[in-house]
Amino acid sequence: MKQHHFCLLMIALTLFACNYPTTIKHPVNAVKRSALTTPEKHEPVVVLYEKADSNIVFLEDNTRLGKLGFYCYSDLSTVEKTGTPAWIKDLTQIPEGKPLLLLNAHPVKLSHKIEDLSILMPTYIQTFEMQHQLYLMISLNLVSFTSASGWAHILLKVDAAGNVVKDNYFETAEMMEAAALKDADGDGEPDFKER
Repeated sequence: MKQHHFCLLMIALTLFACNYPTTIKHPVNAVKRSALTTPEKHEPVVVLYEKADSNIVFLEDNTRLGKLGFYCYSDLSTVEKTGTPAWIKDLTQIPEGKPLLLLNAHPVKLSHKIEDLSILMPTYIQTFEMQHQLYLMISLNLVSFTSASGWAHILLKVDAAGNVVKDNYFETAEMMEAAALKDADGDGEPDFKER
């Protein structure tokens, strides 16, 4: 009789285990954050908006950290695609000599002046995580009729809600990969060398 009860108990436990899998589901946020540990780099679509007196170069791009909009007055004539910005309606918002930068529809006030902005082409967007902090980097290539070349980089530190909490700007002779940014001094911020 005891053996009969034991068999019934084992059958009941087996049926219970089959109907209730024991795999642990990861929280959605943890999965998204772990994906950022591998830097992502892509080329955004850059568009030229032609005005009567001057031109505006812009990109509107979906990144892993949210919607990024970049708009600036430009002297570039090598941009192949033309169009009109979709994420801003009033083009007078774009200041002379500065980019208008939006992340998740919020304007980002940059604390550094960008030299040669009118001949810089936004070429790469990179997102990555370092020391449990999220970063977005816009790399702009210097387009010049002379032999001059170089890169400008806007580095944004982004919180979990998608807001920019800090910005940096630096220039390099060569293209800077996000994987090359390390925290050698241990201050929790990416190290970079200015040109």
